[in-house]
Amino acid sequence: MATRATATRHRQKREAERRDSQAAAQGGLFSEGQLALPGPCGATDRLLILFGTATGTAERIAHRVADAFRQRGFVARVEDMCRYKAELLARERYVFIVISTYGNGEPPDDALEFWHDLMSGCWDLHGLRFSVLALGNSTYEKFCQCGKDFDAALERLGGTRLFPRVDCDMDFTEPVDFWLRGLLGALAQEGAAFAAA
Repeated sequence: MATRATATRHRQKREAERRDSQAAAQGGLFSEGQLALPGPCGATDRLLILFGTATGTAERIAHRVADAFRQRGFVARVEDMCRYKAELLARERYVFIVISTYGNGEPPDDALEFWHDLMSGCWDLHGLRFSVLALGNSTYEKFCQCGKDFDAALERLGGTRLFPRVDCDMDFTEPVDFWLRGLLGALAQEGAAFAAA
């Protein structure tokens, strides 16, 4: 007989698949063609988008966000947390995290090792700019808890928020749009400040 945790994960997977279908019916994970986004900034800094997912939603969003960055002149790469070592964050300048929450505020299974390493880490991330997109379901008590944990841990280790964390419920199209606009706007401001220095 399936455990309660297993049953919960199956239910959340079905919910995630349903919201993916709804988003697709609305024109994609986010309707970039309808957004008034900042133009190219000529940035040379590399952007890392890290995702943790069980159903594939966070991965699809991460790739769409990376595509939007590349279209505006940024060098962006996407990495799965299950294949990325947390200590490497100290080498990065910009890191954007897309993470879902499962069960009782837990990370997806594939992101569990990365999550544990980050929560117990003691690296110096003072050179890091970051932002978190948290996926969740507000019917659960610990809504977007995993994203909140990542956000707090990166700040504790010295990272600076480029843009505040955005928490997404089942209908995530507009929050993802908002997050993307915010990141591009913040990057444009940093580029303008650097050019003026």
